[in-house]
Amino acid sequence: MVPTAHRVGVTSVCLGIVRALDRLGLRFGFYKPVARHAPDRSTSLVRLMTTLDPPEPILGTEAERMLGEGQEEILLERIVAEVGRVD
Repeated sequence: MVPTAHRVGVTSVCLGIVRALDRLGLRFGFYKPVARHAPDRSTSLVRLMTTLDPPEPILGTEAERMLGEGQEEILLERIVAEVGRVD
């Protein structure tokens, strides 16, 4: 999911989908690539609600720094590596 604006409820919708998929017994993964704060609440909630152990997201301040320093490729490589860890 991708938000169209700030504070539109993407996290709430994603957590609802996670809960629904878990209740249906379907196999799925969860990863939030960038978060505002550590620890990330949605990642923590997924760990509490399911048997999943998603990777910690990259802090927004770190992502912004990397983008500002022209390290887009390194940032994307980190995100792709974390996605590879998701079951």
